Amino acid sequence: AYRPPHDPPALWAFLTQRAIPGVEAPAPEGWRRSLQWPHPTQDGRWLSGWLAVRFDAPHARVELQLSPSLVAASGTLLPAVRRWLDLDAQPEQVDARLKDLPHPGMRLPGALDPFELAVRAVLGQQVTVAAARTLATRLVDAYGEPVDSPWPEVQRCFPRPERLAE
Repeated sequence: AYRPPHDPPALWAFLTQRAIPGVEAPAPEGWRRSLQWPHPTQDGRWLSGWLAVRFDAPHARVELQLSPSLVAASGTLLPAVRRWLDLDAQPEQVDARLKDLPHPGMRLPGALDPFELAVRAVLGQQVTVAAARTLATRLVDAYGEPVDSPWPEVQRCFPRPERLAE
């Protein structure tokens, strides 16, 4: 659940401009992406899979669909999704201070993976959003691991720090 108003089209527009092909993609009324999550398996590897989110505005909630491979990590993944989509914002306080903005319910999207966010921030320094997206796509193509998903546009995970360190 979230406190309305929320402006999902503005959120999706922001994310779409920065989407890394193969890792994430817009979906009807939502978003799809791959993910490696810090829930170590018995052999020491992280869980890999996909997730999809969709806003259900009439009920002021977000529907989250996880790949079976990520269900074991749902306890830590759910709060991360809430932060990513800024679902715990108090819109009356935000809108009071930003009342001159054209869209009530604007939120500040976060990130699911702090490492991915840091890499994307470095790649985006002093270049356009499009150029940063191109650099991130090249990084994922070279070092991202494949992931099975129900969607052809989501087939790779953003590389883990250990992979890039190698």
